[in-house]
Amino acid sequence: MNKLQYAFILIIFIISVLCFSTCPAMAGITNGDFSQDPPGYGWTFSSTGVDVFSDSTAWNNNGFAALYADFEEEASVSELSQENIFLLPGDTQLIFDLIMYKSEGTPETDTFTATFGPEQYILLSSDFVGNEYSETVAFDVTGWATGPYTLTFQLENEPDDILTSVLIDNVKFIPAPGALLLAAVGLFSTATSRKLKTKISE
Repeated sequence: MNKLQYAFILIIFIISVLCFSTCPAMAGITNGDFSQDPPGYGWTFSSTGVDVFSDSTAWNNNGFAALYADFEEEASVSELSQENIFLLPGDTQLIFDLIMYKSEGTPETDTFTATFGPEQYILLSSDFVGNEYSETVAFDVTGWATGPYTLTFQLENEPDDILTSVLIDNVKFIPAPGALLLAAVGLFSTATSRKLKTKISE
């Protein structure tokens, strides 16, 4: 294998690294950091109980989505979703950041639910002490079919005197570590093997 072939393999590898490191959030999830305009681009949300902020000074230095349940006498549901999501080869996790806030008042049990395919995450406002809880949630998607899938965030409010809100940001897929390296090693091994076979045949 000559220098030109080595250079070609190196260029392909670099392009693959750049693609897999930047594309997972874009190829599967549209506007996963909520920074694109118009606010909420790529997402579907209920007419009430959902706000999307794309301000660069917002939480996590980009945008975020907020689901909230106000001081209401009746139960209500606010929902944010995205359909037709496809996985890339090598994707192992779907992750997102969340913060739940609740105000002082009559004890209640508002329920936040995140659903993606068969995976589901549930957080109750009564699950934690204090006014704030934060977590990075990860769904294991290893070995899943390509899709399509629907991702849904939902906040269900029970009648109470509590203001509950959930902030969501950085929704993205995570590829398997080392997947690109293994692919590059395989490509290099194949090229080297062919070179040796050529020399032997000569």
